[in-house]
Amino acid sequence: MPWLTLFQVATVTILIVSLLEFALLFLIFHSLLAQQTLSILFAPPLDMILALAIAGSIGALAVFIMERFFRRIIINTANLWGLVLCLIIMIFVRLLSPFPSLFLNSSQTYFIGIMLGVFFKGVKYWRR
Repeated sequence: MPWLTLFQVATVTILIVSLLEFALLFLIFHSLLAQQTLSILFAPPLDMILALAIAGSIGALAVFIMERFFRRIIINTANLWGLVLCLIIMIFVRLLSPFPSLFLNSSQTYFIGIMLGVFFKGVKYWRR
């Protein structure tokens, strides 16, 4: 398993998500409309659907980054599972930082969404 490369992919993915979070937090602090919109989106039952969608997008983004920028890796089912593990570890590392997080979460719903995103985007690599 190319663990170093998988951790690099996961790190780049989480950094991109963190930058998007900081931009959204900046927007929320300066816009009343954004605050109201997010309070509606993060209220039940939309919060679970939103968590699945965000986590799935993060998983798909990780596979996209691996396809485009880390071409030396041969993507197969084992590497996709390794990528899921690396993403989960990097999310825990990010959650340990003192900075607030809107998108990153450590719930089971979130981890299922990451798996769905990784394997939905990487469906063409399952048989390799």
